[in-house]
Amino acid sequence: MLRYAPVLAILLVPSGCAALTSADPEQADCLIPASHRWENDPPPAFADAVEIDRSQVRAVVRNVPDAVQALALRSAMPLSNAKAARFTDTTHPPAGAGLRPYLIRAVYPNAKPVLSVSRYRRSVLVSAYALGCAPFVGHPVVVFLPFTPNGVYVEASAAL
Repeated sequence: MLRYAPVLAILLVPSGCAALTSADPEQADCLIPASHRWENDPPPAFADAVEIDRSQVRAVVRNVPDAVQALALRSAMPLSNAKAARFTDTTHPPAGAGLRPYLIRAVYPNAKPVLSVSRYRRSVLVSAYALGCAPFVGHPVVVFLPFTPNGVYVEASAAL
């Protein structure tokens, strides 16, 4: 356990500590809100969730305001392959029988997070992880699924 102590000590240092300096005071203290209204905690059953293959997850890179507006009152919506291509950087859906694209809520803790999408039964958990200090923003993703999601959970996390 001693070999991990220096790493743990670094992780446990408060962000406002003088050891962390930055030209941007908000970056050092990270006073920017680190939450978004789209976030919601998954139920405990998600401990048994299965990660969805990354080839089935596409970042929305075009028409982001339209995608956000489409999810203003719902957490997921089905798309045609053509509409999915309008939001993403590719026109080819992933290989797989019965996969259909869905626009699904996600929260980005910075501009280029690491995304992970898991499923438990017919529910989906979208997780986004990043380094740095930036406002959390609602930023949908397109996920190709073999089922219609009946529950969507969203989490985001950032570290300095």
